[in-house]
Amino acid sequence: MSLSEKIGSFIYIEGPPVPSEQKLDCSQVRFVRTPYIIRPEGKFPMLEDQQCLLYKAQSSFAFANRMMDGAAPPVTVTATRDSSGNPWTASVRYGNGESVYINRDKREFPIVMG
Repeated sequence: MSLSEKIGSFIYIEGPPVPSEQKLDCSQVRFVRTPYIIRPEGKFPMLEDQQCLLYKAQSSFAFANRMMDGAAPPVTVTATRDSSGNPWTASVRYGNGESVYINRDKREFPIVMG
């Protein structure tokens, strides 16, 4: 991975477990199955920044679930900037059988693994 690719592989998030803005490295995010967003127009593969957001929500929920002996509520992680450094607002809510992508207009779309 080149230095320019490495620099462009971060998104900024806010949410658990850190209450303030945090830089999140997306260069190592990999899924065995491709995550898709289900929209009225069809099923679309998640973009890299969206996948990074999903990964953080999954890992935050797993951590919370361990700390709460399996009784954690769903976790929502919100992006504040994309990997290009541009303002970007999107969220992923994950946990207890729920996996939802929330766009900047607050519209919710289910996430499925393909």
